[in-house]
Amino acid sequence: MFIIAYGILGLKWGYNLSEGIFHLDIKLLIVGFIIIFIFGLSTLGLGIMISAYAKTVEAGLGIAMLYVMPVLFLSGSMVPFENPIVYFFPPFWANRLYQQVVILGHNLWLDPLLANSDNLLRADTTNIPLWGALMIIVGFLIITLIVGLFLFNRKKSS
Repeated sequence: MFIIAYGILGLKWGYNLSEGIFHLDIKLLIVGFIIIFIFGLSTLGLGIMISAYAKTVEAGLGIAMLYVMPVLFLSGSMVPFENPIVYFFPPFWANRLYQQVVILGHNLWLDPLLANSDNLLRADTTNIPLWGALMIIVGFLIITLIVGLFLFNRKKSS
């Protein structure tokens, strides 16, 4: 997906605010891959939870769509909108973290999270550091995997 985004779609990574140009930085791509990988694992935990309750594959797909579509839209990942509700959904944190670190080139350890805005170049900063957003995603990963494995083992043993 990274290769398609850069080679075919023309997405550039690492926006330099002072110079107003994009530059390709392989380190940013690796960090972005790690962010997306962690978020992907957390959705795996949700999938395990869904499979613990679904009787058939079709039911599992239906339950997953009932969760995924509203969450993606309410998180502002599909269409950005300014509303505090977005902070309650994990895709917001993964999306914002990816955008700030990979596309804008912000420092994961030093820069603050930008406020929810449809234009990141003009957004205000928050008191949340970017590494805090990463910890929220990791926390979501841990919680979903633990709960998912617990529910799945309970279903399997009964």
